[in-house]
Amino acid sequence: MATFLSAGVNVTEYDLTTIVPAVSTSVGALAGIFSWGPVMERVLIGTQQQLSTTFGEPNANNYQTWFTAANFLGYGNSMWIVRAANTSSNTVNANCAYNAICNASASGNLVTSVVLNEPAFYSRLSGFDENVQYIAKFPGALGNGLLISQCDTPSQYSSNIVFSSNSNLTFSTGTNTAIMFSSGNVASNTIANTLLNGVLSDVAIGDYLLAGNSSIGTQYMQVTATGISSNTTNSTLTISLSQNYSMPYSYSNSTQIQRFWQFFNAVGVPPQQTAYVSQR
Repeated sequence: MATFLSAGVNVTEYDLTTIVPAVSTSVGALAGIFSWGPVMERVLIGTQQQLSTTFGEPNANNYQTWFTAANFLGYGNSMWIVRAANTSSNTVNANCAYNAICNASASGNLVTSVVLNEPAFYSRLSGFDENVQYIAKFPGALGNGLLISQCDTPSQYSSNIVFSSNSNLTFSTGTNTAIMFSSGNVASNTIANTLLNGVLSDVAIGDYLLAGNSSIGTQYMQVTATGISSNTTNSTLTISLSQNYSMPYSYSNSTQIQRFWQFFNAVGVPPQQTAYVSQR
């Protein structure tokens, strides 16, 4: 015992534990339907939060599987889970085993391919279509909600679309379409269609067009759809816009119009060559 020369407090601790705490050692296993995560691969899950992070939230298609796993993890501390999926159906839904792949073509079409998990991805790196640039990390419709847009050059960031001498692009006040007429061969409109398709090839869905001028004001208009129709006298290019043209006067231009990349406002400046790259 400690000896004090003056008044003091002596604290002594004693371990009176007489039992060993019961720690759950049960390990469960489950294969079922989930909306996200690797397919046909065992994953050790320790908590309900980890279950949500790894395999997604429950939905109308998988609530039985999801809550079975969640209830077990509420009492246990580990569970091996394997995600199962339909690998033969061509329908992309919340639980299918198809990854959405972005096709680099101008039309922006989506193609599908089965990539079950990360090892399967690396095993077929050379087996993808050469136009495929991006693929979702895991199978399922959740990957369809991701949008990737790249801007490689200053001209892709913004450019002037030059019209032919017999074309005229018009924005009418209060409407959400821009119309361009092009006269040509009355019999087949071959010339007119060729001219309009040249303009169409320079405009991508999502691009912005700058309509108006310093006299009437300007407005950025986002392109949502395009199309060409013909009759016996001319061909017509119709550009659908995300909102109505709201300047007080209609705007028409027979020379050119400036277009911008979909995310030009977010990036601010076009891609440029650094001094390091230029010197080499």
